[in-house]
Amino acid sequence: MAVSPDTVDESRELAVEEDLTFRLVSDPDRKFIKRFGVDDPANETAWPSVVVTHDTWLVFRHISESYDKRASVDRMKQAVSGVGRPDATPATQPKRDTRRQAKIGSVAPR
Repeated sequence: MAVSPDTVDESRELAVEEDLTFRLVSDPDRKFIKRFGVDDPANETAWPSVVVTHDTWLVFRHISESYDKRASVDRMKQAVSGVGRPDATPATQPKRDTRRQAKIGSVAPR
């Protein structure tokens, strides 16, 4: 799933134009974006970012100042490699972000 600060119509147009195979959620008020700490209020948009959660656990977050500098796929795979496995070690288990736990847990899918 991806979250965009664009309107529903703009997000729909982008999804069709780019033939996206995943859900693109419109968040023009940036409420969801703010909950994950990737809001760029000066420009009324979101910082280019990748956020991975598992239940209410923040597993991985990468924030960039430029859309062309993203986290590598290998880095994301490494971050999520042990999530949910009963034999995972503490180093591979997600860390609970206590500052955002309640906010992340309160986000309800529509």
